[in-house]
Amino acid sequence: VGFLDITAASGTTPTLDAAIQDSPDGTKWFPLVTYSQVTTGGQAVKRYGTDFYTFGRYLRAIGTIGGTTPSFTFSLKVHIRR
Repeated sequence: VGFLDITAASGTTPTLDAAIQDSPDGTKWFPLVTYSQVTTGGQAVKRYGTDFYTFGRYLRAIGTIGGTTPSFTFSLKVHIRR
């Protein structure tokens, strides 16, 4: 399960694209969970990955921020259950 929690957003038309990726070698990355683009704070999104049982050795969370003087406060977490 991936959790995206946005506590604040500011700027002119701020955008946040977030994803959780996996990699077999730490060099080539593949999307595991992607989130719809976020434009405001105060949102929490839970997303279930369909192939979490086959993820690679490495995981990372990424966020790409856009807009004019944008700012986001957010956390992106993964919960893995064996």
